[in-house]
Amino acid sequence: MGVVFKVRNLATDGLESFALKTYAAVRAADPAMVCLFHREAATWIRLGRHPNIVQALWAENLDGALSILMEFVPGQNLKQVI
Repeated sequence: MGVVFKVRNLATDGLESFALKTYAAVRAADPAMVCLFHREAATWIRLGRHPNIVQALWAENLDGALSILMEFVPGQNLKQVI
């Protein structure tokens, strides 16, 4: 479905980390999928900060890949938990 990268904010000398999730480029070629992605991302971003939801900050189409920047939450991944 996609890939998640841990990225650092260079403006703060890398002190802030974020998660950048990119979705398969094939989906970015489908106008209906792009519209759905941006609508869902906008809703997620408007939710703001909540203790049970990872906060989304922005959504873009980066080099043909639909991408969402969100807060980084340290911990185990789902495979490790299961």
